[in-house]
Amino acid sequence: MEILSSMKEDDAVIFTQGSLVPDIGRYSPPEIAKGGWEAVRSNPIHAIDSYGYGVLVTEVFNTSGSDQVGNEKNVPPSMRTSYKRLSHAVPKMRLSIGHFLDQGNRNGGFFDTPLIKLTDGIENLGLKSDIERDSFLRYQKSMPTAQTLD
Repeated sequence: MEILSSMKEDDAVIFTQGSLVPDIGRYSPPEIAKGGWEAVRSNPIHAIDSYGYGVLVTEVFNTSGSDQVGNEKNVPPSMRTSYKRLSHAVPKMRLSIGHFLDQGNRNGGFFDTPLIKLTDGIENLGLKSDIERDSFLRYQKSMPTAQTLD
């Protein structure tokens, strides 16, 4: 967050202070490591954030950290194609985080799981109409117990 910047500004703090963030090299995409923060200007605006999200996915599924970005070994099979596009070495080929989330949330996507449906339903329970709330609660009663979700 220290280098959060508007890319519309010519003197955005990311260009002058980006390299000063502790351990930033570990999380920087290849184009930044190779050409510095000026590389941001010539690439899609989502490219750096997408790569960072790819680092997060890598660290969630692997204990070895971001040096393995793009290694899909422990990434769930249903997520692998989207993950590879999210953390692609070529910035213009990277999937935006929004598209990654859309792919995961679609029917049958990698985020279409009973646990995620439950947490989303609980999170939005106060926003549902009485009919939607009753339907959600009935659905949850019919779901298998947590022991059988493995």
